[in-house]
This record gives sequence, structure tokens and C-alpha cells, in this order.
Amino acid sequence: MAEAKSPSGVSKVLNAAWVRPLLFLVVIVAAWDLSIRLFEIPAYQIPSPGDVVAVLWSDWPELLQQSWPTTYATICGFLLSALFGIPVAMLIAGSKTVESYVYPLLVFSQSVPKIAIAPLFVVWFGFGIIPKVISAFLLGFFPVVVSAVQGFKSVDPDMVDLARAMQGSRFQVFRAVNLPHAMPAIFSGLKVSVTLAVVGAVVGEFVGSNSGIGYVMQRSIGTFDLPTMFAALVILALLGVILFWIVDRIERLVIPLARQPARRHHLRFVGLSQSYTKRRAAVIASEAKQSMAPQAEEWIASAFAKGFGGQVVAGAPRRDDKKQREDYLMRLIIAVIAALAWTISGVVPASAADKVVLMLNWYVYGEHAPFYYGKAKGIYAAEGIDLEIQEGRGSAATTQAVAAKTADFGYVDVPTMMRAAVKGAPVIATGVLLQTSPMSAMGFADKDIRKPEDIKGKTVAITPADSMTQIWPLFLKKTGLKESDFHTVAGDGQTKLNAVINGQADLLLGYVMDQSMKIKDATGKDVYPIKFADYGINMVSSGIIANTAYVKANPDLVRRFMSATTKAVEAAEKDPNAAAQSILDANPKGGKIDTLTQGFELTIPLYRTPETKTKRPFQVTDQNMTDSVNLMVEYGGLDAKAKDNPKAFYTNDYLPKGDS
Repeated sequence: MAEAKSPSGVSKVLNAAWVRPLLFLVVIVAAWDLSIRLFEIPAYQIPSPGDVVAVLWSDWPELLQQSWPTTYATICGFLLSALFGIPVAMLIAGSKTVESYVYPLLVFSQSVPKIAIAPLFVVWFGFGIIPKVISAFLLGFFPVVVSAVQGFKSVDPDMVDLARAMQGSRFQVFRAVNLPHAMPAIFSGLKVSVTLAVVGAVVGEFVGSNSGIGYVMQRSIGTFDLPTMFAALVILALLGVILFWIVDRIERLVIPLARQPARRHHLRFVGLSQSYTKRRAAVIASEAKQSMAPQAEEWIASAFAKGFGGQVVAGAPRRDDKKQREDYLMRLIIAVIAALAWTISGVVPASAADKVVLMLNWYVYGEHAPFYYGKAKGIYAAEGIDLEIQEGRGSAATTQAVAAKTADFGYVDVPTMMRAAVKGAPVIATGVLLQTSPMSAMGFADKDIRKPEDIKGKTVAITPADSMTQIWPLFLKKTGLKESDFHTVAGDGQTKLNAVINGQADLLLGYVMDQSMKIKDATGKDVYPIKFADYGINMVSSGIIANTAYVKANPDLVRRFMSATTKAVEAAEKDPNAAAQSILDANPKGGKIDTLTQGFELTIPLYRTPETKTKRPFQVTDQNMTDSVNLMVEYGGLDAKAKDNPKAFYTNDYLPKGDS
């Protein structure tokens, strides 16, 4: 008899547990790179694998350092999930009363988005590690409980009864029967939990942190540094895989040890268990036979009575009748479609207005009043434009939407648009509305922080990589301050507001007409801003942007849109209260009329500089744009090549002519 050939070395390697996922990963990366080349996807939307690898190689020390806080928060949150989740599961599985009270609440709590409540953890527990650990715990807790409950409930009750009949104590029964049988399910939950804990830790870092992989991702998104953001994602994936592998190794070690007590007790009652089980099965089979026999006889008789044995049931439709009904139904559908088409053609006018989508830079606030006012007053309709206004989620996100043609126009921070344009995004400013910087450091007026010297010894809340944080070093330089003169805490936009409102920070970096009004809305207290522009720092801010291809393809529409928007701004300037009211008419939850009006009134002086005070809105000067580009290159991380052609970022060609 021929001996079986042993597998070759290549076959062993290919069949190794770690090789197949690696090969699949290579296929995914190759498909990623091929898709970018084949469909010519620009770098501002998806970076190439080569760029991500380059960042991983060059920035590995920093990424490794930033991964430690995330790892620490993940492990702590995961351990808490296991520590509390398994005992809770034991209570739920062991008591129907506890289950009826607790289990529905657990399901309810899992339905609450953690990203929505994460800012509250910063409010309650500060900017330390605790909010990140809590976020990791909340995401990891539910899978542990659900899996452990399933494991404990899956234990054969006959085995438990038999162990108790042999005078086993509760602990002995639990150790010898319940725990060993539930252990696989428990570890399944733990493996899911540890990966979700990574997500929870990052959520906590997103809303409030000065370090961690979440902080790196937030900073990268704000600067359009997508290779670094994807590199951070790779680090997170590796962290999740490593922790999953560790839990899997622990499972392989623990489960055999946990089942040893069951093996030791096995010989004591295996015979009894087998005979008991056989007798129990015989009883169940007999009961089933007795209960099912009458039902089966009744069902068979009924089936034959209804034509089950091939007989035609009385009243059943013939094939000809069925065909007639299908033909009738088809004719009815065609008639309905024709009627709808005729109705629509009669309702829609032959020359419909051009549909235009304007995406704002953020949720609505006073600065956005002219757009709503122009729509309410029919200014856009007079130009043949059907305007749809969409709230945004930050200037970076709106810029990406315009670059991808998801929105026709965007109202964004122009320096943010510059960073995207330098990286290849096809966007251009068709008008710059805020030509004086609204940036400021602001706090409650009663704290008496009125000048830069008053910032010393205080706590300042910032959002990583936003436009104000990037210009902040220039403000410090102009005012003679050093970073060691004050303490800094970092978080997203809402966390920054909460920090000042709840006294965890004395000041925040924000816009004079935006964050100050939100703080006043929440507290009713006045806010005092230290304006960057008062200390020689002036650069353009918000404006209208569009996709360059869209502008070239629709020059008349762009010209009509900018004409309508200019008229809307001029009309809103004359009646700020009515302009603010138009926001509430369109969005009743958009704020309070007093602070919306005050916020818009604070915005109006920013429309012009001394050089443009006689001009209509949006007509920015070349010098203002050049100075802004130079500031962004020096302090805002803008590529130095932007200095070569500042006019590539904006155009005044589509603005209405004339002075105000």
C-alpha cells in the first residue's frame, strides 16, 4: 500500500491560519489601488495605499505614542465590561424576575447612540481618561451580557437537576456544570466586546482629548490629511486584531481548565445521567405521540377532504380565469402609469426653476440669515433658482461635498477650502463674504478677561486642527504670550462649548457671532470676545464656494446665484430682525430670535474692510486674499506653493458690478 505523501512546505504555509487573511488583505489593498488608478479617484477623497504606507513608515513613532492612551482606555473599558457584564448575566439567567426588570433596560440603553452622550461624560468627569474608559465600557458591556445570558441558559437543566440530586451545593453545581457549559458563549461575547471597546475609546477621544488615535484622526480630518487619517485607522485595526487574538488565546487556555471540575465529577454520575436521560426521552416521546396522534389524523382527513390527494378543490380558479385576471391587472397598471404621467406633465411647468443646493458650514445660526431671508423674500426665485438649504457638519465636510458635486454651492471657511484645493480638490470661492476675521478668544464677561494678559493662568478650550487653532500661535506671537502661560484642553465643537458653560475652561477659541451666541443662549450670560483682528491678525473667513467644473459648465447659473445672494445679503443688512426671523420660520428649532438677531448684527461689520466699505458684498480685494494665503502658509499648514498663485483660490467674475 502506497504511503500518503506529506504536504509540501508551500502547502503548509498556504494552509497556515495567519496566511489566508493576509492574502485576502493583499487582494483588498490591490483592489483599492487599482480602483484609484482605474477610476482616477482624487487624493482629497481617498488616499492611495502607497501614501498611507509612507505615513505609517515616517510617522510610526508618533502614531505608536498616540496609540498608548487609546490602548489603555480600551483595556480598562473592556475589563470593566467583563467584570460587570458576567455577574449581571448570571443574575438575568438565574432569575426571571431580574430578567423582566433589567433586560429590557439593557436593550434600551444599547439603542442610545454613544456619540450623542459622550460629550456629557466630559462635562461630568472632565478631560481625563475617565470619559474614554466609560465610552469603551458602554460599547463593550452589552455583548458580554447577551452572550453570557445565552450561555448560562443553554445549560441542560437535566444535568443541573442531576447534580443537585447528588447533594451538590450551588457553588459546586455552578463550577461543575453551569460555568463550563457557558464558557464558550461568554468568550464569544468577550471577543466582540474587546473590538467594540476600541471604538468606544476613540469616540471618547473624538469629543475631548489632547492625545490618542481619535485625536490624530480629528486633527487629520480638519487639515484634509487623509493619508494620516487612514494610517490612524490602520493602527486602530491592528489594535483591535491584537486584542481579539489575546482574548482568543486566553479562551483556549481557560476553557479546558474550566471543564476539569466537570470531568472530575463526570464518573460519579455518568451512569445515572444516561439512564435518567433515556427514561426522560421515552416519557417525552410517549407524551408527544399521544398528543399528536389526534391532530395528525384530523389534519390528514382535512387534507383529503380539501383535495390534498390530487383532487381539484371546489371553487379553485381555472387557468383561463387566472390568465384573464393577470391581463386585466396589467392593463390597469398601464392605465394608472399613463394617468400619472399626464398629471405630472400638466403640473410641472415647461420652464422650471433651476434646482440649486447650498450646504452651510454648520448647523444654522445668525450668520446664515441672508440665505433664508433671500429664499423667503423670493430673491432667489426671481433669478430662476429653486434654492434648497442644507445644514452642514463643518467647513471641511461641506468642502468635500462640493468637490464631489454632492452640493452645488457651499458656504464655508475659505482658508479651509484653500487646504482642500492645494491637495487637488476642484473647488473655488466665487465670493468671499466675511472679509474681516471673526476669530476670537471668548469667555464669560463676568470673568473680566478683556485683554491677552488676562489669559495667563487660565484654561483655554480648543478644537484640534480647526482654523482658529491653526492661527492661535500667531495670536500668541503678536501678543507676547507663550503656551506655558495657560492650560489647554481639546475637544470637538460641542465639548468646547460645554467646557466653558460648565466652568471646566475659562475661554474658548471661536467666532464672535457664533459660539458667543450659543453660550448666551444656554446660560443667558454675556460673553466678551478678544478679537484676533484687534491685534493685527486679519484674514478672510466665510464665503461661497463651488466645484470648478460646475462653474465652467454653468456660468449663467453661477452668475444668477451670486447675484441673488448679493441682493439677499443687502436686504438682510437693512432688516436684521426680519432676516433672523426667517431662520425660525424655516427651522423653528433654529435658536432664539434675540440671539439670532444679535449674532447676525455682529456678522454685518465683518462683510467689508476699509478697502471694500463702498463695494457690494463678496467683492474681496486681491491684497486681502494674498495676505490671507501668506498667513495660512506660515501658520495654517498650507503648502508653500499656494503663494505662487493666490488667485487660483477665488474669483470675482460672477459677482454683480457696482458699489453698494
